[in-house]
Amino acid sequence: MRDLKMTERRAASRARVDLQVTLSRGQGRPVHGHTLDVSTGGSRVMTDRPLHVDELLAFELLAIELSGEQAAVVAGQARVLRMQRDTVYALRFERLAEEDAIRLRGLLDASRSLASASSTPAPPNS
Repeated sequence: MRDLKMTERRAASRARVDLQVTLSRGQGRPVHGHTLDVSTGGSRVMTDRPLHVDELLAFELLAIELSGEQAAVVAGQARVLRMQRDTVYALRFERLAEEDAIRLRGLLDASRSLASASSTPAPPNS
């Protein structure tokens, strides 16, 4: 029954994508980390410092192209839903401007296309 509830709660599918993330509180130094997976509704992140469950944070996701150039920044507010293990947290995106939501969907679509292309078997040699 629990699996069904998790499926019902997660409306957006997640993509395994590694993006740099910066989380900011109202004061103090930012918390840095990277994503383990991302969807349009949230992310699972690994951070360099602890977060608190139910904490509301400003976030920036930074995508880097293969060339090393910055590709896109997605910014908004996220809430820490739970700690999954030391420094791994589930975040829910609570505020995301329309242009950021569009950039995020583009990043996820590109990530899924890349993943599907790399998992497609090569045609047999003739």
